[in-house]
Amino acid sequence: MALPDDIVTEAFSYLPAKSAGRFRALSRSWHATLSSAPFVELHRRRANKTAGHPKLFFSTTAETSEDEESYFYSWQPGGAVKKLMPNNFYTPTPLTRPLHGLVLIRCAKAGYHIYNPSTGAVLALPDSKLPLKMIPRGSPQVPYYPWVAYGFGYCSLTGEYKVVRIFSSTGHDADEYSPILCERQWTEEGYDWYQRLRSVGTRHPRLCHTVPEILFCPNEETTSNFEDYDDLVLGSFEESLVPVGRTIEEMVLLSPMTRAWFHILKWMPTQSVAELSLVCREWRAMVKDDCFIRSHVVHANLRKSPRVMIITDFFIAIFMDLKDFNERGRVVVDIPELVCSQPCQGLNVASCHRRSFVCNPAMGYFQRMEFQNVHDDTFYAGRVGLGYDSVNNEHVVVLITYTEKNFVTQEYALECRVRYAKEEEYRSLDSPCRPVANIQPTYVDGKIFWMVDPNLRPIFLDYEVVAFDVQKKEFEVLRGPPCEVSGGSNPMSILQLQGALCVACSDKRMNVIDIWMMKDVGTWAKEYHIELEGFSPEYSSEWTTPLAVDPKDGRILLKTGWSLGYYDPKTAEMETICRVGRPGDRLKFCPVICHESFVTTLGAF
Repeated sequence: MALPDDIVTEAFSYLPAKSAGRFRALSRSWHATLSSAPFVELHRRRANKTAGHPKLFFSTTAETSEDEESYFYSWQPGGAVKKLMPNNFYTPTPLTRPLHGLVLIRCAKAGYHIYNPSTGAVLALPDSKLPLKMIPRGSPQVPYYPWVAYGFGYCSLTGEYKVVRIFSSTGHDADEYSPILCERQWTEEGYDWYQRLRSVGTRHPRLCHTVPEILFCPNEETTSNFEDYDDLVLGSFEESLVPVGRTIEEMVLLSPMTRAWFHILKWMPTQSVAELSLVCREWRAMVKDDCFIRSHVVHANLRKSPRVMIITDFFIAIFMDLKDFNERGRVVVDIPELVCSQPCQGLNVASCHRRSFVCNPAMGYFQRMEFQNVHDDTFYAGRVGLGYDSVNNEHVVVLITYTEKNFVTQEYALECRVRYAKEEEYRSLDSPCRPVANIQPTYVDGKIFWMVDPNLRPIFLDYEVVAFDVQKKEFEVLRGPPCEVSGGSNPMSILQLQGALCVACSDKRMNVIDIWMMKDVGTWAKEYHIELEGFSPEYSSEWTTPLAVDPKDGRILLKTGWSLGYYDPKTAEMETICRVGRPGDRLKFCPVICHESFVTTLGAF
């Protein structure tokens, strides 16, 4: 016999939120009743009518092993400690007292969240780990605010929960006035942050500052045993079934029309998608979602000719499309050692001397990388490898440096460090068992590859390749292409072509370049043969390196530092598409192959 809804409502309104939430799974009618706004409000009032001290929720911030799981707990002074939900945050800090049971939390490595400790529901606020407005972009036209404060509130007229954040160009303790920018977001319609107020001449507001609240009086005795809980984080607690809101993906992909546009926009260039994102809030939210970003970087680059951009200013990472570079005047960079990697899942790494940055040339985004405690007098920036961890959806930076190098005795010592691109701290790794050469590494199918330097080890008949497995964090040595080390053919570059690992070997005597492709582990085949005798001295095997293969016609894009051209292996013809000087000129230019991509190291753009 089914119970009437009014009896169900009356009985369950006194239960803890965790228990009441479980009964939603018994039937559709109970789920509808126990999820309705009237019941949620009735439950919130009745479940928190308890005499005595207010309740607290807490969790440990100490690191746990992989086999252990951290939890949130509730506790009312004088009572027992009750387990709530798993704590999947990293060092969470509650910033507000409960608002209908919801708490604004800041996490050390994941930004800001709206959290309901009773149900374990959590909503990550977009662009909150390090907001883009807090990142200098190298242009005075782009606003930059180094300070931000967050607040959380409720509008009783509309029944909406809102998060407000205010940016400022000076800190909250500054005496001077400064421009501020105010944005807000609805948790139920949180497609994006909406700018509602800009004011000048106003002091930085003190949002989220700790306001003293009396929980216990000095004349009261309250005891409990917390010996098993180290490094506690505490917050006020209310029983509540209030939902935290929907994620961007949930709000956007529930619409059939938006899903259809999802599959259209994912094939389009970055600039076109960015312009179309201004059509409506739903589209803008869709293109900022991680699911779209990962899909776009794959589909927008399938069967497309290589997109070439030119680095016109290394120090502030300014890129220019090849077409604009040719039309507006060719600007060369006075940095002969400048190198840039092939694109890796939407990002490149550019390096020069001890300076490097991870960048997305299609967006004009870059993040500088600092190399501290590098004891390598012959440091070559090309030893910086960029890979992609497909399990964690994170880019990985690997830095290999020499602490000792002697070409006479062939003695050397390596030091290896690794970090995720979005992090700042490097972790030490066991170094590879081979010395790496001064050749820009490349990423292919879950591994980063370096050429082995034959001058720092006993001479073998073939070259070797060092491979780093991004997920396993392990090095291995592979057999390289069958080029004789003692012969006239020398590897000029290691790169990814058509999804496979390739090594370009230059024969200066014959003025040719052979491109070897690895068909299987340690098995190589000569895929391309490039004859440059008819295009010398502009294209000489001494300074010519391949960049990419056009999937439409099979032509090979070659660069020299002064020229950029397509070589057709079928007809042995060359088409120069850019020329900035003659071989031997001191000034060169640095063309970069980039992906159509919205990927950054910070998540959504």
